[in-house]
Amino acid sequence: MRNRARSDDQPEQRTEQREPTRETRKEPDKRERERDDDDKNRRVRVPKIQYRFLKELEEKGVSTTARGDALKMVEKIRKFPLDERAVMGSWERFTKQAIEDFKKNGPSPERDRQHAAYAVLFAAMRDKEPAPKQADAQSRVQSLDIGPGGGRAPERERPRQDEQQQKPQQRELIDRERPLIDKQLDTTLARLRELSSSLRSTIEASAREIIAEGHHTWKSARQALPEAIKELQADRSEKNTVHTLTLAVIARSPPPGELRAEIDSLRYADHKELKDEARSRLERYPPLETGIVDVRRDAVAASVRNAIDPTPATRREALVLQEALDQIEELADPKRLQWDGVGEELAERLA
Repeated sequence: MRNRARSDDQPEQRTEQREPTRETRKEPDKRERERDDDDKNRRVRVPKIQYRFLKELEEKGVSTTARGDALKMVEKIRKFPLDERAVMGSWERFTKQAIEDFKKNGPSPERDRQHAAYAVLFAAMRDKEPAPKQADAQSRVQSLDIGPGGGRAPERERPRQDEQQQKPQQRELIDRERPLIDKQLDTTLARLRELSSSLRSTIEASAREIIAEGHHTWKSARQALPEAIKELQADRSEKNTVHTLTLAVIARSPPPGELRAEIDSLRYADHKELKDEARSRLERYPPLETGIVDVRRDAVAASVRNAIDPTPATRREALVLQEALDQIEELADPKRLQWDGVGEELAERLA
């Protein structure tokens, strides 16, 4: 009887130990991995061109024109539900066509306007569940709230837990405090863009001259701007106005190091295309020393123009001319770029 009692008890003990082990150890881990995979699948990579327009949307806010264009874009969409991944895919296809069109016909305000509409639509769909119907997508575009210089306002329907779980790189359009100097730069350049073409050309020429003569870099101009603003507030003369506007342009002009880093980060095919375009540009210039002066002048002009009118077209021009300048300087002095690289690396280590 005792042996039977033990044999009856043992299977029960085994089953009580085995069943929880399979359920509690394996299945929760599997569910956790599935949730992580879902989170990764929901993230959408934002290419550089698209990022620039999203950044511009963040800084300037949603314009009536861009919102209206985004609504018209939704009206043409026939495939629903619609999510951020589908919007980005369509935007990237449009960008490829826009690049080809730019190569043939040059800059186009209509292309930039279309990019701005895509930015609004993508921002409206970002970090949300797919919009099941056209009306839902239109409602999101209508309710998108991005204030100038601040980013997207917090949405009431967004759970706080979701907001806390977002990765830092996913929060580009969420409201955040920006440094005072950046707000001052935004305000100053926004006023500059409202001026007549003749007044803008005066500031552009002033910025080109100061950069070319080495009186200011983007860093020194950024440091000098707050004092220039104080002088302008004390004496609103033409001299102080031009000085303040010029410093703002220089501070926002992309420096050579920034442009080189962006060139180096391009994909192989894009990098090759840029280098080929730069090489063909050099055919228009005189050789070596005389050509270096002319190319450097045009590279500075392109950088300044990109600060005043920050569009993909002006950025591309700045990148091409920077690459052209590097190529012609390397021909004149093959060791120059090597020393530049050593200098940048040494400066970073000593910082």
